[in-house]
Amino acid sequence: MNVPYRYNETGTALLVPADRVYDARLQLASQGLPRGGSVGFELMDNARFGASQFAEQINYQRGLEGELARSIEAMHTVQHARVHLAMPRQSLFVRERQAPTASVLLNVYPGRSLSDAQVSAISWLAAASVPELTAENVSIVDQNGRLLARSNAS
Repeated sequence: MNVPYRYNETGTALLVPADRVYDARLQLASQGLPRGGSVGFELMDNARFGASQFAEQINYQRGLEGELARSIEAMHTVQHARVHLAMPRQSLFVRERQAPTASVLLNVYPGRSLSDAQVSAISWLAAASVPELTAENVSIVDQNGRLLARSNAS
């Protein structure tokens, strides 16, 4: 591609001249880059006929985690998000049903921080997206290991 570049001071970003940014992005996109990121419900697009119910449930859960992460990353303060859902299998033979829980790991842009309202919004977003999940059962941690919201699940 022959685009001059350098890393920022912290080594976390690749910098290119402003007049070459869009050209570089187009060239990368034509090669299917960048790869990675969250996987969402597109997992369901490749569902195999005859897949087990367990495999379908795992793909659904992974898709839901990815979609939630993408939604959280849409916040201007959040650089990257990772969501883990614990969705217990429910059974007719168990008296006490276990509630689902969620854990969210946030990587916040340098020099920025989340307000209490934003942390609460993330909890409510997760709760509204997962059946039977309550905002009180969502834990949120930032990249420095600071607990921003604690789950009340036992």
